[in-house]
Amino acid sequence: MINKMNEMENDPEKEKKSLSPQIKRRFTRFAIVSIGGLAINELIIFVMLKILNQIIEKDLLFTIGKIRIEKIIISTFIAIIIVTIYNFILNKIWTFKEKEEGIEVNVLKQFIKFSIVGASGTVVNLGIVYLLATVLSINDFIATSIAFILSVINNYVFNEIWTFNVRKSKE
Repeated sequence: MINKMNEMENDPEKEKKSLSPQIKRRFTRFAIVSIGGLAINELIIFVMLKILNQIIEKDLLFTIGKIRIEKIIISTFIAIIIVTIYNFILNKIWTFKEKEEGIEVNVLKQFIKFSIVGASGTVVNLGIVYLLATVLSINDFIATSIAFILSVINNYVFNEIWTFNVRKSKE
């Protein structure tokens, strides 16, 4: 029986099906950075709204065609820019650092890819929130939490295989 267990533990097919320790570590780091980014995002929005409320009375700042640009839109836009830069830097120097050792990388190109992935994650997030909260009438907090988790997974996968896959891009 012990031999059977040892055979199962050393089974190369089983090993192929599980994720490597490096991928698990990178995903954990990516998730930590994402949670930190979410906290910073909320803090920036809170502070920006406080500042804008001190200087401007009305919520509506201006319109572009039929689009209403309100304080929350400006605050969110600024937060997204800052958090994208924060997340990129931390993921580059902590999460995906080992993938770039000894390889020269075009950081601007990588940042653009990272931003595109982030935008796709936002679309995934909003689509899931819409589906869960609006269509299926699931609690808003639960819907946004599920959407956040799924968008982090989406963003990790695309950043792993596209943005920070420097070895593949050099071949």
